Amino acid sequence: MDITSDFEVASKYGVQATPTIVVLDKDGDVEGFFVGVPDKAELKDALDKATD
Repeated sequence: MDITSDFEVASKYGVQATPTIVVLDKDGDVEGFFVGVPDKAELKDALDKATD
């Protein structure tokens, strides 16, 4: 997302810089939040939690 044009969503999830990855589950709860390049294992864990 372009944080300058979609400020409301960026603000809702605390995105202040790019790249930022926010992993959400089916209910919209944050399962992972990564600024910069995430560690592969941590990203996988967040994705697994979000898809359980």
